[in-house]
Amino acid sequence: MDTRERIDASTIPGNAPQHLKQSLVDLISAEAKLNHARGTRGFEPEIASRIAWAEISIVPKAEEPERLEGRVVGEITVHEDMLNGRGTIHGACSALLIDNCSSMPIALLNLATTGKGDLGVSQSLHILYHAPAVTFAPPFFSLSLRHAR
Repeated sequence: MDTRERIDASTIPGNAPQHLKQSLVDLISAEAKLNHARGTRGFEPEIASRIAWAEISIVPKAEEPERLEGRVVGEITVHEDMLNGRGTIHGACSALLIDNCSSMPIALLNLATTGKGDLGVSQSLHILYHAPAVTFAPPFFSLSLRHAR
C-alpha cells in the first residue's frame, strides 16, 4: 500500500471511528505527498510509503480504564533495499520505521480528543533488537504502538 496514494481507511481493521481512521491516514498521505512533491530523496519516502496499516483502535488503558490508549499497528515486508551487508534489516531502517510510526497513536488520540492531528517529532528512541528480520520472511516486520492520554 503506497501512502502517497489515497488510502480507503474503511479497509483497515480496528475500533476507531471511520472518520478518525480516515483523518489519520489522510494526514500520513499528505506528509508523503508533500515529500514527494519536494523531490525528497533517500530511502525514507520509499520505504515509509510501503507500510500497511493493520489496525487503528482507541481502547481504554488496561491499568487506568478512565484513560484512552491509541493503538496503531503497521506491517511491512522486508525487501532487499532495507538490508545490511549480512542480509538482515538494517538497524537504521528499523529505527526509521519505529520513528515514523511512533507518532501515529499520539496523532490518533489528538484527533479523537481535540480534532487536530499532528505527526510530531521523536525526541529519543531506545531500541532493543531480539532477532534480525530477513528478506521476505513472514511474519512481516510489525509495529504495534500505543500511547495513553
